[in-house]
Amino acid sequence: MKKYAALTAVILTLACLLILIPNRGFFLSIYDTGPYAQEIKTLRQKLSASPNDHRIMTNLGELYILRHRYGEAEQLLTRSIKIDPEYPLSYYFLGKTFVLQKRSGEAAAAFHTFQNKMEPVPYGNTEVVDFYIDALHYISYVYFMAKDYDLAESVCAKITKLRPDDQKAHYNLAVAAYIHERNREKAYKELERVILIDKTSYLADKARFYEDYIRRNPDPRFAGDFTFATEKD
Repeated sequence: MKKYAALTAVILTLACLLILIPNRGFFLSIYDTGPYAQEIKTLRQKLSASPNDHRIMTNLGELYILRHRYGEAEQLLTRSIKIDPEYPLSYYFLGKTFVLQKRSGEAAAAFHTFQNKMEPVPYGNTEVVDFYIDALHYISYVYFMAKDYDLAESVCAKITKLRPDDQKAHYNLAVAAYIHERNREKAYKELERVILIDKTSYLADKARFYEDYIRRNPDPRFAGDFTFATEKD
């Protein structure tokens, strides 16, 4: 019993320390053994050596998002933006923290700024284009789930300008055309494009299914599970 009482006392002491210590993130990082723990520790050390490096702050903020430490991520990313307001990635990851905290208005504003800041970026860099397109897919899905179909559709259209044969973007444009615009012809055309891009893909199979669905169900108010493709698709 004494052993258990001593253990309980230690646990209570640690709990009190977590409440009282101002910098709980630092305290937790010492004992962190979860996913990305080593990467977080390394970035924290780098940030200590270069406290105004906005890129390190952004990278660390991204890892905090993956660890569900949204408040800490938001603080770092906000600080990064103050140091360099022209760095696009900080706005993107800040928008993600807002989405995950159900602050849709702030998320939309951050994503809008992110897209504006990305416009001057040279698109000859394949890695930059790939990242930007992945980010735009995430943003369009967020807008679709918020039923902001105009914004979702405009982001998908931007993807197809960057990558004309982006199958997922064309599929999602078909969804937006059918559900939002009530435009069966436009939706059908986009689904045809999906199939032409890669006839053997999972999305092509879904496109063929919904082509048949649209033919059999002229009323778009009954769209079944015809919804935006996600990252898993």
